[in-house]
Amino acid sequence: MSPFLQDESLEKLDFARASVALLLLVGLFALLAMMPKRDPTKVVAGIPCSIVSESQVGDVFGMRMRLMPTEGTICHYVAANTSQQADLFVIATSSDEPSTAVLRVKPAPAFAHRGSLKYEFVAMPDGVDAATVVSRERRLASFVMRKELAKQ
Repeated sequence: MSPFLQDESLEKLDFARASVALLLLVGLFALLAMMPKRDPTKVVAGIPCSIVSESQVGDVFGMRMRLMPTEGTICHYVAANTSQQADLFVIATSSDEPSTAVLRVKPAPAFAHRGSLKYEFVAMPDGVDAATVVSRERRLASFVMRKELAKQ
């Protein structure tokens, strides 16, 4: 076998590998382009504690808020801007479970019911008075109640 034939077969193999890699990259980019964009005005489907959207939480807190990764029963919303401090926990439990009452030294939390789930809203004081914290929790709970009334 001549050395020239070996070089040609290696070139064909390199070309085939490069073609496969290029096709995989194009397929990956096409898949990523078709994925739905993150929409802060919508709740996350399939997560029980995601009952209010990032936009609704942001409107109540007066700043942009982001939903942190979650397992599904406790949603943690934080300020998108790291220079601002704001935390909200939304805890989803079945209606017959007792309240979790997460670390609080303030009035009773705001609750909302939807279907078989009970939602507890816990806003952490971020340098604001207790009345503001309670007001935030109740406003968010009212969003859930409005949705429930609209469905009926």
